[in-house]
Amino acid sequence: MTERAYELDARVSSAVFRAIDDLNQMLPQEHWLAKSRETPILGPTAVLDSMGFVNLIAAVEESIAADLTAKAAAIHID
Repeated sequence: MTERAYELDARVSSAVFRAIDDLNQMLPQEHWLAKSRETPILGPTAVLDSMGFVNLIAAVEESIAADLTAKAAAIHID
């Protein structure tokens, strides 16, 4: 994997983990998602139901949008 791919991978993981933090705040503790690449988010062993999955995807989208907005603002300031 190239250095750029590692950087992108780290940014995506960070956005997903921030989204998991946001989602966990809305869930009872027994339904919290672990912040791990091995955490199943779909299928028979997943903790989330279909609405929880939709909420996670929306939270990931918001996390990425916030990150991109912050980077765009920093570019304009420089």
